[in-house]
Amino acid sequence: MHKKKALLICLCLFFLTACSSSKSDYETLTGVVKEIDVENKKILVISGLKKEDLQEDYKVLIELKKYKEVLWVSGIDSSKFTIGEKVEISYNSIEDSYPGQVTAKNITKLDH
Repeated sequence: MHKKKALLICLCLFFLTACSSSKSDYETLTGVVKEIDVENKKILVISGLKKEDLQEDYKVLIELKKYKEVLWVSGIDSSKFTIGEKVEISYNSIEDSYPGQVTAKNITKLDH
């Protein structure tokens, strides 16, 4: 009898964990909005962007590959963001390019 209960509990736990979906299923990136492309409804977010590079042309930063984590983020209303804002982006897949391209599942504005 105890073996059946233990087996039943194990099966229930297995199904609960296998069927649950959480925010941890997504990758996240925290960075600064460097460029806003209103026409294509996307923003360029750079992780670890230094204050002095905010004034630099984003194309130069990309060409120099100065930063490792650089993403064009779509799936958002680009008009709601400003250059220099710190954001956290959640996404589940990244297009293999530099800069990477993602569709945001969630984006949160953070304090400067």
